[in-house]
Amino acid sequence: MSKVTNITIAAKHVGDTINMDCADLSITQEFSPIWSEEQAYGKMDPIATFSHTGRTATLEFVLLAININEAMALQSNVDKLIKFQYPRYTGATAGGIGSSLAAPPFFDITVLSGKLYNTMSGYITAISIIPGSSEEVAPLVSRFKNFFERKYSISLTMTVLHAHTVGYVNNAPPGGDRGFVFTSAEASSRQSEQREIEAFNMAEAAAAAGIDRDTALTSARAILAAETAADRQQ
Repeated sequence: MSKVTNITIAAKHVGDTINMDCADLSITQEFSPIWSEEQAYGKMDPIATFSHTGRTATLEFVLLAININEAMALQSNVDKLIKFQYPRYTGATAGGIGSSLAAPPFFDITVLSGKLYNTMSGYITAISIIPGSSEEVAPLVSRFKNFFERKYSISLTMTVLHAHTVGYVNNAPPGGDRGFVFTSAEASSRQSEQREIEAFNMAEAAAAAGIDRDTALTSARAILAAETAADRQQ
């Protein structure tokens, strides 16, 4: 199986991550502009008021194992994925007396190693897991005579949330030149080149002031990288 055709699911509420290589992967995204309409007397068209644009993503993928060790690891990942769908509690026992909800299930999902789509953040609203045995794919048997599925067909739907207000601001589109839905390798490359030029100029200025050029260049690169990361959080 390809190491690119994979899916990484990071459960933010528990600080755990699973990475699974897929035999097949399908990604469907839906964007839904939401309007409310009010019919007025004598008007053929309704009075429409815009609310927001919702975004959902549906991922369908197939996981396969070719030997018992892979089947055991596969089952462990699928079991963990199921556990991820439950919230995190504080207190002695989950859901027991004295415990309280600490964090609901929330995820960062990256597909295709981030080479096509940007990471999606949000919550899963539906998940379906079909074991291979229900599709006439015989499980593998361990030396302790335990059964392990060699195939899982999984479908999940998530509501994708945005880290900031999304829309056109001063004619700049959502995501700017970094890409909104799709990974923008070209934009990232241009930004890296520009950052390197700025770092070199800063190092030259520092060298003229008697500071070691290599040390100044390393510091400048770190400063500019931190600034870029802070800009992306805004």
